[in-house]
Order: sequence, then C-alpha cells, then structure tokens
Amino acid sequence: MSSERKIKVCHVSTVHESDDARIFLKECVSLSEFGYEVFFVIKNPKKEVLQNVQIIPLTKWNNRFFRMLFGIVEAFFKSIKTHSSVYHLHDPELLLIAPWYKLMGKKVIFDCHEHVAAQIETKTWIGPFFLRKMVAGSYNFAQTILVLFCDAVVVVTPEMMPLFPEKKVVLVRNFPHYKLAGNEKGVRNEIPIMIYAGGLSEIRGIKEMLEAIGLLNGKVKLKLMGGWESEKFQAECEKTSGWQYTEYIGYVTMEEVHQHYMQCDAGLLLFLPVKNHLESMPIKSFEYMISGLPIIMSDFPYWRKHFGGAAIFVNPLDIHAIAGAITKLISDSELKKQLSETGLELSKSRTWKNEAETLFALYKKLLSGNKTD
Repeated sequence: MSSERKIKVCHVSTVHESDDARIFLKECVSLSEFGYEVFFVIKNPKKEVLQNVQIIPLTKWNNRFFRMLFGIVEAFFKSIKTHSSVYHLHDPELLLIAPWYKLMGKKVIFDCHEHVAAQIETKTWIGPFFLRKMVAGSYNFAQTILVLFCDAVVVVTPEMMPLFPEKKVVLVRNFPHYKLAGNEKGVRNEIPIMIYAGGLSEIRGIKEMLEAIGLLNGKVKLKLMGGWESEKFQAECEKTSGWQYTEYIGYVTMEEVHQHYMQCDAGLLLFLPVKNHLESMPIKSFEYMISGLPIIMSDFPYWRKHFGGAAIFVNPLDIHAIAGAITKLISDSELKKQLSETGLELSKSRTWKNEAETLFALYKKLLSGNKTD
C-alpha cells in the first residue's frame, strides 16, 4: 500500500457537521486507515487534524439560500486546493459542482444518504404539497443529468439502487462502527430510561414520544440527544406533559452517545409514516441493537422485515399505543431479554467493517483506471 499512501482523497459537505458519524468516523477515518491521505472540507471552527483526517473549515451559513449559493463555491475552491485524486460529495446541491471536478480530470463520487426527492416532499418550509412535488420532480431531472458527471454513486439501502445507473451505483450501508460496539449495561435503573439520539424534528415523532412518556406519569424517564429542527418546535415539545420526565442532553459525540446507550433500558424510534421513512434503515436502529437495547419502533412493513424479533412495533401516531408498548416492555423482563438478545444477534453481521471494505474496493477500482461507467 506504499503507493496508495500518497493518494489524496477529499470528502466535501456544506450541510453536515464535522463529526458526522457516517462521513467522518466511518468513511474518512476508514479510508485513512486503508492508507489514503484524507481531507474533509466541512463546517468547522478551525483547520485541524483529527484521527489522521485533515479538516478544512468552511464558513457556517445560517441562511439556507446563502449556503447553497456561496457555500458550494467556497467548498469547490477550498477542496480543489487539496490536489486530491477523488472528490467524494455528500450533499445533493454539491452535484452542481461535479462537472467542475470532471473538467479538471478528477474522479467524483456522489454519496446519496437518502431518497432526496422523497425527502423534499416532506419539507414544509418549501410550501404546499403540490409545490414540493414540483420541486422533487425538478430535482430528479437535475440529478439524472448531473450524475452523468460522477464516476460512482454510493447509496445506503438496496431500495435506492434503481434510482441510479446500474454500472455506477454501489451499496455502502450505514451500519454502526464496529469500534463502538458493546453490550454490557453499566447500570440497573430503578426507574426505566428510554432513549432517543438523533435529529429532533416533527417528522421523527419526537412530540408523540414525549406525550406518550407523559401518559406514564413518571413510571419511566426519557433521554433526548440531538439538535432541534427549530426553536418553535423545541418550545412545543417543552410544553408537553412528558417534558418533566425528560433529560435533554443536547448534541454529543458518537462515543458519548454509546455511553448513554449503556445506561438505558430501551431505544425509541418512532418516525412518522412519511414517504422518505417507509423504506429507510436508520442508523439508530443498528446502534440500539449493537448496544443490546430492545427497540420500540414504528410499525412499517419494511421495518418489521428487517428488525422483527428485536423490537415492539407500534403506530407512531398513537400515543396510547406507544405508552402501552413501553409499559409492556418494562413489565416483562423476559420479553426485554429476548428482544435484546435477538438484536445483538442481528447486529453481528451489520457493522461497518464489511461496508468499509466495499468502500475501499470502490476507491481502488476508480483509481486503477477502471471506471464504474
């Protein structure tokens, strides 16, 4: 690998945080361990080196329009200064600069973290549903054209693969990092503790989660970790009956998240039934399982198929059903043990290790001159 150690690769995002679990901890750090010189162009207070990954800071735009207009231009010029051979793009708007990299003879990978068009349909800030459908359709058309300038497209679920040219698409699932795996509980809680770690938004069922906790009148507690989608939504959640039984911890590192998992009794995953969620594979589900936590999750057929035996499934819009599932879990130690053991067993083949090998194979193929198209 002596020659590969000299090869520079650059990951770029104007949207995600510098410690993003998928991009930084899994992809960037893994590629560094495989021998590449890795750069990460991202919002960050300063230029620094973390776990052998060189962080190149971008301006943090609070205005979404300015980020999309000026942020991608700044990202291009800062990334190109790294003189990398591969540019790995993590945001849909960065597809706009894919042709710029190709004009300079670079290899380009688009990492599609989710079904973008379906996600657009859930973004109420865009406007009424018919407008969101139009925007989603326009995005699909633009994506089809701009992907022609990419050497490969990485997706996170098998269901996303048909969205892209067969010869370009590669499946790299968002399984948890094997270095964070663990199943030894640190404490035995007198009052059971539920946990949710991730984006705190309306469509992720946070309010329903809190209202269900409130129905139980202090019989369980809730730990919440992550950033709020808006101050308005946070204020709404703080007014729920369950807030008094909730410990809001805020944004923490993945290592800290896993420490909190070890101190809890079950994980909650109550995404609302919007199009982008119905065939998703949330990283939280795997993190819960690999930490030995039973799960209470939304009753989607796709989730039943992949997580059956490790979870209790409920209607995420029914707070009484959620409260009932929590009560059932905390009152039945045998069920809790069974779900935990099944989840641990399922998680053994669902860690980042194999996905990292797939990513490395893709890089080797691109850099050997064998394009995926």
